[in-house]
Amino acid sequence: MFLVAKCFSKKAAAHSRPAGASGLTTLSMIHHLGLEEELLTCSTDSAAARNRYVYYPDRLIRVPSSLAELPKFLLFEPLAKGIIPGILNDYLKPYKSVMNGNDASVADVISDRLHPDLVNLVSAVLHGIYAGNVQTLGFNAIFPQLDYYMKQHGGIVRGMLYNMRRAWYDEVVLPLHDVLTMQQIMRDWEARRDKRLKGHRMEERTAALQEAKRSSIYSFKKGIQQLPDKMEEVLRRDPRVSIETGCSVSSIHMDETHACGGLLVKTGANGETERHFTHVISTIPSTNLGELLCSDHIDIDMDEASREIMRILQLNKTVNVMVVNLWFAELDLLPVKGFGYLIPKETPAGQNPECGLGVIFDSDALQGQDTVQGTKLTVMLGGYYWDNWPGKDLPSALDGISKARSLLSRHLGITAEPMATCATMRRNCIPQYGTHHLSRMRNLRQALQDKYKGRLVLAGSSYDGVGVSDCIRSGVYASHSLHSVSKASGGLGGALFKSHTDTDDPGTFVSVSQKHLRWNFP
Repeated sequence: MFLVAKCFSKKAAAHSRPAGASGLTTLSMIHHLGLEEELLTCSTDSAAARNRYVYYPDRLIRVPSSLAELPKFLLFEPLAKGIIPGILNDYLKPYKSVMNGNDASVADVISDRLHPDLVNLVSAVLHGIYAGNVQTLGFNAIFPQLDYYMKQHGGIVRGMLYNMRRAWYDEVVLPLHDVLTMQQIMRDWEARRDKRLKGHRMEERTAALQEAKRSSIYSFKKGIQQLPDKMEEVLRRDPRVSIETGCSVSSIHMDETHACGGLLVKTGANGETERHFTHVISTIPSTNLGELLCSDHIDIDMDEASREIMRILQLNKTVNVMVVNLWFAELDLLPVKGFGYLIPKETPAGQNPECGLGVIFDSDALQGQDTVQGTKLTVMLGGYYWDNWPGKDLPSALDGISKARSLLSRHLGITAEPMATCATMRRNCIPQYGTHHLSRMRNLRQALQDKYKGRLVLAGSSYDGVGVSDCIRSGVYASHSLHSVSKASGGLGGALFKSHTDTDDPGTFVSVSQKHLRWNFP
């Protein structure tokens, strides 16, 4: 019997991207769930895909979307003044493995290898993805491929040039676990070819998937929430699956009394219900998981593996983000058309007293979700700016709406009264991958292997990526790793990987022919 603990968060992003192993995993799931005809896409030549902005220091700056637009940006925008000297510095400067035991923050590496002026531009990107601080996020966890280029080829630019040359020979360098995941999904896809071709409205469904694959971003007609809702609907129809909601886990331990081993999971406020499982995939946030794994031990009774697990899990940090949605009846409120804008770290405090991270132009980004015309915006506030704020000092919903309106007035000149608003504080919603995150995750998985013998596997945003597709990919990867463990113990069979710890390190890269990774929806 398997347990998947807290398998999907309902606090999902508004859209997803189709690129890479994560994108392939999600598109494959969309097909299996039959959601293709519910997809909404944003094409790569749309205004939302081409027009993305950064607000600095007191105006919107459009980020180039083509090589033809790059010279003007490089020559005249203060935000870009470090790019050209940074490229030259990285190419000419010898690589040295320094800074905190061969690991460093994003800001440290960008300043050392490229140029200090580029840190501000990169901070805007990290605000949009992690709501995190460029000074504390770990470079090799946030940019593993660039870290590989730097260490393998002596510099970021040298590595990128090498990869471009290999592309002429139809080769690409990717993380090993991404390659294995993509190949397995493609094998599964091919194995179901006959059944798929006989499916209902398959031609239309295939066309929708192909369009999503080519798009810049995609979502669903009723929002990204359709994905977990449909997943729940399909799983509830499967007699092999039992879904229990509102059932809090109080502890997870090895079951010493069961003949076949396994895990004992206690649920309920006081652990009044006990159940045995052969394997557990946990997506419980790491900040909570440590307490569940060590809840029956006092500190002096912990074995070495338990101490290591607890220590690592306690080091994982998260941030609070307030998401404010506003809808205006007016159609042409925005001064520009596009996806939205991000606010870098060094934007003057007078231009960002609300601790804004960025604004999404929802009514431009995706067409087809709204039943009434108007202008819809999402404002993101907080993140690491609120790291040291006591919980009682975090803004209320009304405060958040007021802050969002103030920011929109200053940045975009929008003073109209919104017809509808919604502000939600997402507490501890985005994990922060600090320096040494990857090495900690390797040590964590090894400690879990030592203690739980491969029966407890982790997935979710605390470990291997914070995006929706990243979490889905990590879940798929975790399930395949359990197949590997089960085969080794005479169980489920059908191993995909030699072992979970052989391939789950994002720092392990391989060169592979692109023809082995091309996938279509026949």
